[in-house]
Order: sequence, then structure tokens, then C-alpha cells
Amino acid sequence: MTTTALTGTDARLRDTDRADPDIAADAVRALRLRPVPENVQVAVHNGYVTLTGTVEWILQQSYPEEAVSRIPGVRGVVNHIEVRRPHEAIVAPSQPHDPEHGAGDLC
Repeated sequence: MTTTALTGTDARLRDTDRADPDIAADAVRALRLRPVPENVQVAVHNGYVTLTGTVEWILQQSYPEEAVSRIPGVRGVVNHIEVRRPHEAIVAPSQPHDPEHGAGDLC
């Protein structure tokens, strides 16, 4: 999880008292311009953006945070996006060995 709080000059320039729904709409538009899976979700409360969902690559985790942190009115970003490779999401059970039917026999 990454938390980014805007401080100093950045915070003063971006803290424009925008409504949360307006910030959320801009965040969704910003994410559509990046290579981000559709399952990444945005929530905004008092100007703080929370990102959730899963992605396959580490860059897909950082792109959304970079994009939404530049939106006017955003005071901070909490990144709860998880990186999960497709093979990590589902693990197939191994096949049991059946000696009666010769499964696994080489001869």
C-alpha cells in the first residue's frame, strides 16, 4: 500500500475545495487514459482518493496513483491496488496418482 499526501506548494495549488464526485469523475477519466485494468476502483472522501483492485504488473499499480495525484482538489492518494499475476490468482489442484489405472507409470 502506498499513501501519498500532497504537501507544501503542491497542496496549496491543488487544494481547491472541489466536490468529491467531481474529483472521482476526473480520476475515472484519467485512469481510462492509462494502461490500467477496468477492475481498478476509485473512491474519494474529502479530497483523499483511495485506489483498490488487482493488476498483473507493478507499473499498472503505480500508473493510477501518478494520474490521480495530479488532479486539482486531490489532497492525497491511498493505493490499495494489489499486484497479482494470473497464475497466482487460481491454483489448480494436482492430479492424484492412481496405481490401478497406471497413471504415472513409465512402462
